[in-house]
Amino acid sequence: MYREQGIQQQVFTRDREGVFRTNEGFDTVAKSPGLEAAFIKNSLHPYCVYKAPQELLARGEAEADRYPAAFGVFRTESGELVLGRTLYVPVDFTGQRSAFFTHQFVVPAQRAEDWVREPARLFHVTGFRSSYDIQEGKELPELMDIEYDTEAGPHEVDELLARTGFGRESFRQLLHAVMSSPFTRRKVYIALDAEPAQAAEDAKRLMELVYGCLPYAIRRVLGFLTYSQEPEGKADIHVTFVERGSLKQPDRQLEKDMLFDMPGGRITGAELPPEDHPYFRHVWQLRHDLHRLESLLDFCEEALQGLEPGAALSVANYGELCTLYEIEQGRDSLYAADSFGTMERIVSYLHPVEAASGKVRLHQLFQRLFRKETGDSSGRTQADYVGLVVKYSGLAGDAVQPQLARGLSYLLERAAKQEDDLTGGVLPLLEPLQGHDALLRDAFEELYERSPALVQRIVAGRLEMTSSAKGFVQELGLLLNAAGGVPMRFFAEESLKKVRQLMRGDARRRTETAQSLYTAVDELSRREGARSYASLCELILLDIQLSLLEDLEPDKLTYEDIVRLDFMLASPRPELLPHLDTGMKLTLGWLSAVFRVLTLERGGEGTAAAAMEGLGPWELERVQSVLRRALEDRITAEHFPRIPYAFYHPDSEVGAGAAGRARFEFGAMLDYVSSHSRGTGVVYDFIAWSAGDERFAPPKAGIDPHYRAALSRYFEGQGEGAFRQKDVKDRLLRVPNEAFQRVFREARQQQAPAWLRLVLSKRRTLILAGVPLLLLLIVITAYGKAMMGAILQPAPELKVEKVPDTSQTGFVTVKAQAADEYDPKPKIYVNEVLAGESRITKEIALVSGGNEIVVKAENKYGEFSEPFKLTVQFEAPAPLPAIPVEQPAGPSLPASAKESTQAPAGPALPGTSAGKSKNQTP
Repeated sequence: MYREQGIQQQVFTRDREGVFRTNEGFDTVAKSPGLEAAFIKNSLHPYCVYKAPQELLARGEAEADRYPAAFGVFRTESGELVLGRTLYVPVDFTGQRSAFFTHQFVVPAQRAEDWVREPARLFHVTGFRSSYDIQEGKELPELMDIEYDTEAGPHEVDELLARTGFGRESFRQLLHAVMSSPFTRRKVYIALDAEPAQAAEDAKRLMELVYGCLPYAIRRVLGFLTYSQEPEGKADIHVTFVERGSLKQPDRQLEKDMLFDMPGGRITGAELPPEDHPYFRHVWQLRHDLHRLESLLDFCEEALQGLEPGAALSVANYGELCTLYEIEQGRDSLYAADSFGTMERIVSYLHPVEAASGKVRLHQLFQRLFRKETGDSSGRTQADYVGLVVKYSGLAGDAVQPQLARGLSYLLERAAKQEDDLTGGVLPLLEPLQGHDALLRDAFEELYERSPALVQRIVAGRLEMTSSAKGFVQELGLLLNAAGGVPMRFFAEESLKKVRQLMRGDARRRTETAQSLYTAVDELSRREGARSYASLCELILLDIQLSLLEDLEPDKLTYEDIVRLDFMLASPRPELLPHLDTGMKLTLGWLSAVFRVLTLERGGEGTAAAAMEGLGPWELERVQSVLRRALEDRITAEHFPRIPYAFYHPDSEVGAGAAGRARFEFGAMLDYVSSHSRGTGVVYDFIAWSAGDERFAPPKAGIDPHYRAALSRYFEGQGEGAFRQKDVKDRLLRVPNEAFQRVFREARQQQAPAWLRLVLSKRRTLILAGVPLLLLLIVITAYGKAMMGAILQPAPELKVEKVPDTSQTGFVTVKAQAADEYDPKPKIYVNEVLAGESRITKEIALVSGGNEIVVKAENKYGEFSEPFKLTVQFEAPAPLPAIPVEQPAGPSLPASAKESTQAPAGPALPGTSAGKSKNQTP
């Protein structure tokens, strides 16, 4: 809006011409060169307004000094600070009318802070003009500063408040209203009880006092005006002093604003702050010496840096900051009354992180209070307080971290001395330190130097508090990194104790716990920097496996249990074997065989068989028992390849033939699949699948003879109705194995009805005897129906749709159809007249009275159906009376001519009397 960093000026009044107009009238008559025309019109002209007080106009006051001066300050949208004064002018250049004179200074936004910090620059300006001669030109100089009284300031404060009608409560109300106005956007209107000129002067002095009590952030946005004839809402003006008597109530336009009508003794819409509000209490105490308030305002200004804009305009925030300021000044009793709340507020105002380094006084306050807390041996610390210290560590610099770690170690030590039970004292204080390894490590190092035994107690207690495998390993990893001074032997003893406790907790979830523990500890051993405790991890992993083998209950193992043991069974660790006794080795052997079967992949049958071949009779029986129990609720295609090993005989020879021992108990296998598939037909899916597996279908033979026998027995017993089910029959007969198909066809024949089996067994004899019968059947098929018709001569069937008993139209429609098993086209007659074949629709004309209708059908053998008879009544409407026709005057026509005028002869319409009735005889 301006070109330079200097202070611009503008003068507005009524004159012969102005900057923007060439004729007389109100206009800017002079301005500094740095002001642009658009800025003047949009930002300055709206405030070049003056309306004289009504009470002076009413009495015709002529003395100019009795009219109030309107002093105003506001911020433009582009950030400039504008200071202006408007005076009443009794006579303008014409000498015939009154006018007003406005002089405004425009301070660049970059320099406005000096006026914000030093209120005398605003309220004691000595450089305002009272008039201007346009003969001097239309340009005003740009200023480097605005002249003001450097010695002036608020004085005789109590006398001013008494004169304007404000006491302690009402002044606190006024200050609260002014502070909240920029944030709430509610205007403040004040009317003082004095003569207009004196009221404007008192308004300026009162506004100076209020302005000096405001935080800098509110000063930067506040706009005010010391005189206006009536309340007028302007965007950049928050506080307006108005002529007494102008605050009339009720007024809907003012109902949301804050009104101070001092002549009427009424304050409306303004909230009274709490009695104990620190900021207002502090301001009231320093009202006579506002320079002492600057330290508090500087403290607030620093604390609010970087926060969102609304925070600096919040009245509540200044209450909190004032409390922190008073603590900074030595009122530690306020901290003692709410130590956690105090530290929490400090941490909250240290945000955002990028602005924290500039808030030196808050950092100093936090660190002093923390030292005070750690030095108090009688104090009690809660975990939330430690959490605040942890949060602060993320905001403080590296140089402060050792101090924080030392302080935390004192807090831990103090808690341990106050509470023998670690779970109620020290251990909860460590929760907020989770995830802050460096701070925890430094705190433990400080504590270990003073009390190694306490650190060991803390380590043992933290491990004991864990309730899950994941929680234990997380805590162990944290403590291994943090408590580096604790001997590894101590860690081993406490860790193994906790591992065994977890493993023996819930027997139903033992394998799940073991798997979680093993996986988590294995991951811990692979972390970066884990070399220092790698041997501890190996010891824990070994103990997990040994505890598992020692406490295992084979009869309770489920499919999930065995699959979870992959960490131990997939590839046993070499260091495990030397620690196993004979019983454990046997257990590991048969468990590995079960695991190989249950995790069998396509093509891995040899591995599974090899695992079972090395087992003794007892171990083999145990393996098959576990397999059958594990798979009994998993009879699905996915597990078909695993089921055979539950019935496997490793000592049988491959291809031993029907005379040797079967490698699998096929019969028991089929019974097992059938019984545990619970009648769902999955057994037939299993049988169809087996046709493509070499364990059931050797390449040369096509089918194992023992399995063939087992299938035959199964279809004779449990599967006796299989081939009566179409889907099962189709599924089995389509397997791509001829040897299996032969078995299935034989089974189907065995399951066929007795008569069909007889036919199949005598089919040669039946074929020779069936040729003559076949010829006879062909003849009967071709001519049988005609022959039967000629012999039986049945009558056709006739159906007639319903015909109405009466008619008003003279017509009725008959619809009928005939059917005959031996004649596709029987004829239909209506009233002895052929109407059509098979299906007819015929319209019949009716005569007046009863009309009999007879319908019947005849087939090609001359047989008639029962006739359908119905009488339909028809009443012809009566003829209309003749309308006489008046003949025009003139000679009368001869009789013959008259007759010729009648309608020509033609068919008579039904119901008319013209011609002969159908019922009349000629």
